[in-house]
Amino acid sequence: MHTGRKVLYTGASGKLAHTILPILAKTFSVIAVGNQKAPQKGDWQSVQADLTDDKLEALIEQSNPEIIINAAAMATDRQCYEDPQAAHRINTEVPEAIARIAAARDITVIHFSTDQVYEGKQRNYREDEKATALNIYGQSKLNGEARMLQQQGHSIILRLALTFGLGTGDALPFSHALINQLQAGEQVNLFEDEYRSVLYIPDLATLLVALARTAGQIPAGIYNVGGRQSVNRVEFAQMICRQFGFSPSLINPVKAADLSFAEPRPADCSMNIDKLLAAVDWQPRNLDEAIAQMHRHYHSR
Repeated sequence: MHTGRKVLYTGASGKLAHTILPILAKTFSVIAVGNQKAPQKGDWQSVQADLTDDKLEALIEQSNPEIIINAAAMATDRQCYEDPQAAHRINTEVPEAIARIAAARDITVIHFSTDQVYEGKQRNYREDEKATALNIYGQSKLNGEARMLQQQGHSIILRLALTFGLGTGDALPFSHALINQLQAGEQVNLFEDEYRSVLYIPDLATLLVALARTAGQIPAGIYNVGGRQSVNRVEFAQMICRQFGFSPSLINPVKAADLSFAEPRPADCSMNIDKLLAAVDWQPRNLDEAIAQMHRHYHSR
């Protein structure tokens, strides 16, 4: 049932929006904000705006939302390494500004951070453990978290695991790009020594609905958000092969530790999600079940 509650969603031209916006729009009045290009069309108001300029406050004032979901980010370690100033603006300064403006207007902010704030030297990270980001991307997101919390508003910060699902156009999650490669019979090199608590994007969308419905009731702060199963990309791809009928011989396991990167990479960002599950009525799907649903959706498109 549509609540009429108004949600401002930033990052609406990104990889998650293809799945999240239609689910949000079933329940809320959504204003979708894209930065580089206009968001996809749908049952929501689409706005193109540069969040890094001085128009952010005017955008929020004119939209007058009850909830802001900030999915806008420079979200790859390579992009952040190549342009650290842009990473700082988008991943640190913009979240701070959104939290400051929202605090003054009593608006709940739901912000996407990352599991890459963790060092990756252990498993089952909890929110109260020290976060030590290894690269510019993780550090810019970690700094954004700290600055948001300093604003003393109602900010719910979601440390997202690696997400998977389907997309459209050039905004494809890694899983959709992987399916396309395997469908074409291409050999794929994948890391076998990096682990993540992978999360199905539709499950993230239903979490956002639950959080927005109960805005103001969920305590502000940091929450780990991921699935219950931690896998590396080889294991994930093998599950894709079993479900879609692709040959597992197309998967070529490689070790990230054997390769040279400009910055260190966290090896195991597996997260404990007990704090989130205690705070909100939501459960992520079993990984096999989620991949089976993705398979059905892929063939029904």
